[in-house]
Amino acid sequence: MKYPLIGLMAASLIAPLAATEAAEVSIGIVSMQKVLDDSKKGKEVQKKFEQAVSGEKKEIEKREATIKKAQEDFARDQATMSEEQRIKKQREIKNQVSDLQQFANEAQEKMNAKRVDLLKTVIEPAKEIVNKVAKDKKVNIVFERSESGLIYVDDSVDLTPEVVKRLDAGTK
Repeated sequence: MKYPLIGLMAASLIAPLAATEAAEVSIGIVSMQKVLDDSKKGKEVQKKFEQAVSGEKKEIEKREATIKKAQEDFARDQATMSEEQRIKKQREIKNQVSDLQQFANEAQEKMNAKRVDLLKTVIEPAKEIVNKVAKDKKVNIVFERSESGLIYVDDSVDLTPEVVKRLDAGTK
Protein backbone atom coordinates (compact mmCIF):
# COMPACT_ATOMS: atom_id res chain seq x y z
CA MET A 1 0.00 0.00 0.00
CA LYS A 2 2.91 2.37 0.76
CA TYR A 3 4.52 2.19 -2.68
CA PRO A 4 1.47 3.08 -4.81
CA LEU A 5 0.87 6.11 -2.62
CA ILE A 6 4.47 7.26 -3.03
CA GLY A 7 4.25 6.71 -6.78
CA LEU A 8 1.08 8.76 -6.89
CA MET A 9 2.76 11.52 -4.88
CA ALA A 10 5.76 11.50 -7.23
CA ALA A 11 3.48 11.62 -10.26
CA SER A 12 1.55 14.54 -8.78
CA LEU A 13 4.82 16.40 -8.26
CA ILE A 14 6.11 15.67 -11.74
CA ALA A 15 2.85 16.18 -13.67
CA PRO A 16 2.79 20.00 -13.40
CA LEU A 17 6.43 20.12 -14.46
CA ALA A 18 5.84 17.78 -17.40
CA ALA A 19 2.82 19.80 -18.53
CA THR A 20 4.99 22.72 -19.48
CA GLU A 21 7.02 21.88 -22.54
CA ALA A 22 9.85 24.25 -21.70
CA ALA A 23 10.52 22.77 -18.26
CA GLU A 24 12.88 19.82 -18.12
CA VAL A 25 12.48 17.62 -15.05
CA SER A 26 15.59 16.34 -13.39
CA ILE A 27 15.34 13.86 -10.54
CA GLY A 28 17.99 12.89 -8.03
CA ILE A 29 18.21 10.55 -5.08
CA VAL A 30 20.27 10.55 -1.92
CA SER A 31 20.79 7.90 0.73
CA MET A 32 21.00 9.61 4.09
CA GLN A 33 21.94 6.27 5.69
CA LYS A 34 24.92 6.03 3.36
CA VAL A 35 25.81 9.63 4.20
CA LEU A 36 25.80 8.65 7.89
CA ASP A 37 27.80 5.48 7.24
CA ASP A 38 30.38 6.88 4.81
CA SER A 39 31.02 10.47 5.88
CA LYS A 40 33.68 11.45 8.41
CA LYS A 41 31.11 13.35 10.46
CA GLY A 42 28.74 10.36 10.41
CA LYS A 43 31.49 8.02 11.58
CA GLU A 44 32.40 10.46 14.37
CA VAL A 45 28.78 10.57 15.49
CA GLN A 46 28.53 6.78 15.49
CA LYS A 47 31.70 6.56 17.59
CA LYS A 48 30.42 9.19 20.05
CA PHE A 49 27.14 7.33 20.36
CA GLU A 50 28.86 4.02 21.06
CA GLN A 51 31.01 5.69 23.73
CA ALA A 52 27.98 7.36 25.27
CA VAL A 53 26.01 4.14 25.61
CA SER A 54 28.86 1.87 26.67
CA GLY A 55 28.55 2.95 30.33
CA GLU A 56 24.84 2.18 30.36
CA LYS A 57 25.42 -1.22 28.76
CA LYS A 58 28.11 -2.08 31.30
CA GLU A 59 25.82 -1.14 34.18
CA ILE A 60 23.02 -3.31 32.77
CA GLU A 61 25.40 -6.25 32.34
CA LYS A 62 26.69 -5.78 35.91
CA ARG A 63 23.15 -5.79 37.32
CA GLU A 64 22.21 -8.84 35.22
CA ALA A 65 25.23 -10.71 36.60
CA THR A 66 24.25 -9.77 40.16
CA ILE A 67 20.71 -11.06 39.63
CA LYS A 68 21.97 -14.26 38.02
CA LYS A 69 24.27 -14.92 40.97
CA ALA A 70 21.44 -14.23 43.43
CA GLN A 71 19.19 -16.65 41.54
CA GLU A 72 21.89 -19.33 41.50
CA ASP A 73 22.55 -18.84 45.22
CA PHE A 74 18.83 -19.06 45.94
CA ALA A 75 18.47 -22.25 43.89
CA ARG A 76 21.42 -23.80 45.72
CA ASP A 77 20.40 -22.70 49.24
CA GLN A 78 16.60 -22.80 49.16
CA ALA A 79 16.42 -26.34 50.56
CA THR A 80 18.12 -25.19 53.75
CA MET A 81 16.15 -21.94 54.10
CA SER A 82 13.10 -21.39 56.20
CA GLU A 83 9.88 -20.43 54.44
CA GLU A 84 10.33 -16.85 55.66
CA GLN A 85 13.91 -16.70 54.32
CA ARG A 86 12.81 -18.12 50.95
CA ILE A 87 10.02 -15.55 50.60
CA LYS A 88 12.37 -12.73 51.60
CA LYS A 89 15.05 -13.84 49.12
CA GLN A 90 12.50 -14.26 46.29
CA ARG A 91 11.18 -10.78 47.00
CA GLU A 92 14.72 -9.35 46.91
CA ILE A 93 15.41 -11.00 43.56
CA LYS A 94 12.06 -9.84 42.20
CA ASN A 95 12.87 -6.26 43.30
CA GLN A 96 16.30 -6.47 41.66
CA VAL A 97 14.71 -7.62 38.40
CA SER A 98 12.16 -4.80 38.60
CA ASP A 99 14.87 -2.24 39.27
CA LEU A 100 16.88 -3.57 36.34
CA GLN A 101 13.90 -3.34 34.00
CA GLN A 102 13.22 0.23 35.07
CA PHE A 103 16.90 1.16 34.71
CA ALA A 104 17.06 -0.49 31.26
CA ASN A 105 13.94 1.37 30.08
CA GLU A 106 15.31 4.70 31.28
CA ALA A 107 18.70 3.94 29.75
CA GLN A 108 17.02 3.07 26.43
CA GLU A 109 15.14 6.38 26.46
CA LYS A 110 18.35 8.28 27.18
CA MET A 111 20.20 6.40 24.45
CA ASN A 112 17.46 7.13 21.92
CA ALA A 113 17.47 10.83 22.82
CA LYS A 114 21.27 10.94 22.58
CA ARG A 115 21.17 9.20 19.20
CA VAL A 116 18.62 11.69 17.84
CA ASP A 117 20.69 14.64 19.08
CA LEU A 118 23.87 13.26 17.55
CA LEU A 119 22.20 12.38 14.24
CA LYS A 120 20.91 15.94 13.93
CA THR A 121 24.52 17.14 13.82
CA VAL A 122 24.98 15.20 10.58
CA ILE A 123 21.50 15.25 9.04
CA GLU A 124 20.96 19.02 9.20
CA PRO A 125 24.21 19.96 7.43
CA ALA A 126 23.70 17.08 4.98
CA LYS A 127 20.24 18.42 4.06
CA GLU A 128 21.76 21.82 3.35
CA ILE A 129 24.41 20.18 1.17
CA VAL A 130 21.74 18.15 -0.66
CA ASN A 131 19.98 21.43 -1.48
CA LYS A 132 23.23 22.97 -2.76
CA VAL A 133 24.14 19.90 -4.82
CA ALA A 134 20.63 19.77 -6.28
CA LYS A 135 20.86 23.44 -7.30
CA ASP A 136 24.38 23.02 -8.70
CA LYS A 137 23.30 20.01 -10.78
CA LYS A 138 19.97 21.63 -11.68
CA VAL A 139 17.96 18.82 -10.07
CA ASN A 140 14.27 19.65 -9.60
CA ILE A 141 13.32 16.84 -7.22
CA VAL A 142 15.42 14.81 -4.77
CA PHE A 143 14.08 11.63 -3.18
CA GLU A 144 15.52 9.91 -0.13
CA ARG A 145 16.49 6.47 -1.44
CA SER A 146 15.17 4.31 1.42
CA GLU A 147 11.88 6.19 1.78
CA SER A 148 11.05 6.75 -1.87
CA GLY A 149 9.65 3.36 -2.76
CA LEU A 150 11.89 3.31 -5.82
CA ILE A 151 12.96 -0.16 -6.84
CA TYR A 152 15.54 0.78 -9.45
CA VAL A 153 17.45 4.01 -9.85
CA ASP A 154 20.31 4.64 -12.24
CA ASP A 155 23.47 5.55 -10.34
CA SER A 156 23.84 8.68 -12.45
CA VAL A 157 21.03 10.35 -10.47
CA ASP A 158 22.51 9.37 -7.08
CA LEU A 159 23.73 12.52 -5.33
CA THR A 160 25.01 10.64 -2.26
CA PRO A 161 28.72 10.51 -3.21
CA GLU A 162 28.78 14.26 -3.86
CA VAL A 163 26.96 14.95 -0.58
CA VAL A 164 29.44 12.79 1.37
CA LYS A 165 32.36 14.49 -0.40
CA ARG A 166 31.10 18.00 0.43
CA LEU A 167 30.15 17.04 4.00
CA ASP A 168 33.66 15.64 4.52
CA ALA A 169 35.19 18.79 3.03
CA GLY A 170 33.40 20.79 5.72
CA THR A 171 34.46 18.39 8.51
CA LYS A 172 37.71 19.18 10.28
